[in-house]
Amino acid sequence: MSDTQSQDGEQPTVSPVNPAPPPQAPPPPTKEKIVDTYVGSTYLRYKTKETQEDARATYLIEVGQFVDCIRTWGGKSWFEEDHINMAISMLIDLKNRNDCYVVPTYSAASLCQIGLGYMKVEDADQRLVNSLKDEKKRWIIIPCNDGMTQNALSVIEPQTEDDASGTEASAVPKKKKKKKQKKKPAQKKKPVGQGLHWGLLIIDTKNETARWLDGLLTLKTSAKNGKNTLSIASMPSAGTAAGKVLGKKGFDSLRVRREIQDMIRRAQEMGETEKDLSLKLTPQLMRILGLMITPEQLMHALDQFGGDGKADQKRLDHIKSFEADWLKALEDGTAAAEDLTTLEAYADYIDEQNAIAAVASTKNPPSTNPTNAPETMRISIGKAHTLYNIPHSDKQVFKPSDTSRQGWPSTAKELPDFAHILDDEMKEWLALNPEIAAHEKEHSKHNDVTSAAMLHIKFKKTFLTESDEDMRKTWSTDTHVFNAYPQDVNNMSASEIRQQIMSRYEPETLTLIAKYASKKRARGGADTEGLPAPKMPKPTTTTTTTGTKKGTGIDWATISDAELEPLLNDEMRNHETAGPNKNMRTYRAIMFVHNGGDFAKESEEACKLHWVLDPDVFVEDKDYRIYRRSGRMVAQIQAPEIRDRMKKQYCPASKAGADAGGKGFSDSDSDSDLSSLRSSDDGS
Repeated sequence: MSDTQSQDGEQPTVSPVNPAPPPQAPPPPTKEKIVDTYVGSTYLRYKTKETQEDARATYLIEVGQFVDCIRTWGGKSWFEEDHINMAISMLIDLKNRNDCYVVPTYSAASLCQIGLGYMKVEDADQRLVNSLKDEKKRWIIIPCNDGMTQNALSVIEPQTEDDASGTEASAVPKKKKKKKQKKKPAQKKKPVGQGLHWGLLIIDTKNETARWLDGLLTLKTSAKNGKNTLSIASMPSAGTAAGKVLGKKGFDSLRVRREIQDMIRRAQEMGETEKDLSLKLTPQLMRILGLMITPEQLMHALDQFGGDGKADQKRLDHIKSFEADWLKALEDGTAAAEDLTTLEAYADYIDEQNAIAAVASTKNPPSTNPTNAPETMRISIGKAHTLYNIPHSDKQVFKPSDTSRQGWPSTAKELPDFAHILDDEMKEWLALNPEIAAHEKEHSKHNDVTSAAMLHIKFKKTFLTESDEDMRKTWSTDTHVFNAYPQDVNNMSASEIRQQIMSRYEPETLTLIAKYASKKRARGGADTEGLPAPKMPKPTTTTTTTGTKKGTGIDWATISDAELEPLLNDEMRNHETAGPNKNMRTYRAIMFVHNGGDFAKESEEACKLHWVLDPDVFVEDKDYRIYRRSGRMVAQIQAPEIRDRMKKQYCPASKAGADAGGKGFSDSDSDSDLSSLRSSDDGS
């Protein structure tokens, strides 16, 4: 059967098809629609020209916004956010100011919230954080308005007491657990930047200053200390917002208020009253306030300002008692020899000499003879006349003199004064100590005083107890220490000579006593700080490029100039790795390598805070920047590059030099054979 036939054979009827109606044209837009479309269209789109891709921003102004902002009347004649952002960015780009960065208004609002404590730094946009850290940007420009602080308040979700208690609350027993309050829904966030007044915060990162530009700022003049001073009389709250933006790096006042309130609440639950809390400076409170010290350290600092003035008056009376002797010393020239141009300096000097004499006059260790010797030795050392208060109980510094009699002549009943030893007596001592004669053969600059000094350090252990007179008249003639005697010592004080001698024969003692350095009035009368104690790592045994093992314990990156100076000899000062711009930083690097240091193992802190300042390797404003106002230094390059460049400069063939006698650090005139005398016989 055909598919087109019915069962009874009749043809089916076909219904006619209705044609589709023709498409109708859309109704013409109304005038209002045309205007709305035009007003909402883009008038100007601008993408900033930041070098970093993630720091670029795109700003857009619609036609309607443009029309509104050019009005001279009405309630809409103000700039929107992107007007501000685009205008400043275009101005900077037109002027080719690559050292400026404009913080977009929405990012400025985030900074304001951080300053208020409503947002954490780690929650901020990472692009913003990276841009603010860009050291190439000197000027940071931040638009702020008077709506930022209110807008910040509107985005915070209220906390209950239990939410605010923090992690420490669990450590405090509570009287009764309260029912949790239901959290209120967070308030709806208002559009950022809704305000009526704009100002510009301009931060100079080089000089670390900030300027606030505001047309509605009013000033006032007032008299202060006899001078007219200018101050702010009134300022719109946009200035307050700017202050909170600056506070993004500072004190989190909201967090502090919450934590202190929580601490008080928990203390009250334990039955403590407000009176008990008023003056308690607990570790918890110190942590909240951001004080990075212990209560003990704080109280020690406060003790420096304590007392009723009796101690100060007693010291003044003591100094006054030396006035007649000081005036006489000025007349005969003896005061000038030690640069004792003030009465206080002269009094300190006499006290030092009396302390040295007291120690030298007793055969027993000072700590066991309190009648004849003070508890501490006050002595100045070095060109800066740094004052040290060294306790006699420190057995590492004041090792007992050698009483084993090994190496003593049979005729000697006690140790002689090696500074004034007679020739015949010296021959007996040298005969029993052949290592000194061996040293003389190896070192052309060795003289009789060198022999006496080696005997002194071997048996008496330290030059701290030698008088200033002996320093000037005897030990200064040691040609193994002072290469160009007498030219080297003509202008040196006794304290400087002492430092040079100790640097040669007992450098480890200078390291040990660094922690006892204290503030002292310079001999010229000006207030100066004593030598800062260097970082004191545990002494480590390292290997130099020549294979000689040394345990220095000295942090060469941080050692002060005054401590480094006497450790340098002619070889170090004229070393082939030193460049044309060499300075004390260069010598630190040379001594670091000479004593077995490896730049590849230096910490990031040492590289970015110290080694990057080497003038023969790095360039200021390119590799690092120094902020002149605060003196702060910031490295522009990373630690791996610093390590590589330092190693290239000072270790050009370190391995080859060690293995094949190529470039390297000669140790032929090392001090190790001298300083080792001090510890060779006492088992230390």
